[in-house]
Amino acid sequence: KGGASMLQLKSAGNLAQALSVLVEASKLSTADASHITALVQNRNSDEDQDVGAPAGAVYESHSGDILQVLTDLMEDAESQLDSARNTETKDRHAFDLMKQSLKDEIRYGQKEIDEAKTGIAAAGQKKSKAQGELAVTSKDLAADVKGLADLHHECMTKAEDFEAETKSR
Repeated sequence: KGGASMLQLKSAGNLAQALSVLVEASKLSTADASHITALVQNRNSDEDQDVGAPAGAVYESHSGDILQVLTDLMEDAESQLDSARNTETKDRHAFDLMKQSLKDEIRYGQKEIDEAKTGIAAAGQKKSKAQGELAVTSKDLAADVKGLADLHHECMTKAEDFEAETKSR
């Protein structure tokens, strides 16, 4: 439940209505609310009677019950505050741990990215160098294949010439 607003309290016509609004808006139990209501009604009926001291045997004090209710409310509020502070401290600690973990993860991921980029650059250089060497080697191979073909052709021509000379003798 939420607390009573000042607007609700201002609209209350008397002390009984104001306490009623506070009781409805607070965490008071039904028993506590009935104690407060009984006290207020008792005071209202006393105000309606003639002004004078109450008879000694007839008067019964209700302030002890109210003080106990207020003390219990104060203790509940303090325990809720302590609980909320403990929860907030634990949540803050968990948040800080998660934040640090994520920062470390990002830093490690960035390091891996940088290493991968360096590796890619090195591999690119090796590839370019290898492609250059392949081109040179391919040209050399083509020249050697052509030279082999020319040599083979020359050999065949000389072999035919030799055979022709041998026949003609």
